[in-house]
Amino acid sequence: MITNNTLVFNILFIVAICFLIPAIVYIIYGSIEYHNYNIIKPYKCNITVIDYPKIIPSIHNKEGWIQCSNGGFDGCMKWYANDVSSLVIRKIYRMTYLDNAPSIDDHCTYRYGDCDSSLIVMRKLIQDMTAKQDQVLNTNVTCYYESLDSYIYLHKEHGIIIIGWIISIAYITLFLITIFYSKYKMIMRRNQIVYIGTGLSNTSPNQIEEVPPKYDEISMRSTDPLDVNVQSPPTYYGGFEI
Repeated sequence: MITNNTLVFNILFIVAICFLIPAIVYIIYGSIEYHNYNIIKPYKCNITVIDYPKIIPSIHNKEGWIQCSNGGFDGCMKWYANDVSSLVIRKIYRMTYLDNAPSIDDHCTYRYGDCDSSLIVMRKLIQDMTAKQDQVLNTNVTCYYESLDSYIYLHKEHGIIIIGWIISIAYITLFLITIFYSKYKMIMRRNQIVYIGTGLSNTSPNQIEEVPPKYDEISMRSTDPLDVNVQSPPTYYGGFEI
């Protein structure tokens, strides 16, 4: 017969298993991403080429600009380290595939602007990008990459995946502790039922005291340790021993 406590425990156990499987998958995925994260090493990159828009965008010429959904434009600045790779240097590498998925910003090292369509704002963006070029061009900067002709990053960070990794490990640890503790409680409850069923208290069998024999049983025992046969006491009849 299944009691209410057993039913609740079984339901909670099934729910825990449903969360346990994604936690294990997440740990495996996180381990792979952490391996990829460690492969990307820091180096010094010489910035040899910088591309950016030098004129206000128009209907016929939008080179170097990213058009936003509201009709405004952002400036796209591209850095290259041709001695390492011909690919555009990316701004940041995060330790999760989703954060490094291809997007429009992958074509830019830096994206300038807030999707503004004002001519004054766009002229100011061109001035800022020109000043940045004068500051960085033909200088060595810290960069991160795996090998030659691979993607180059100016920064790298763990991202949120490390937090999920820690939570998954903590969940699995808590799950195992709960299972072992529940097993321990079940064993203790079975022992208690056995003691109650045999009329004994809930104590260890080694602590059960032996019941002392009755007086008649003591008198019937032989005092001779070599005598294993118990003899009946003599019977007297009319003053004579029979």
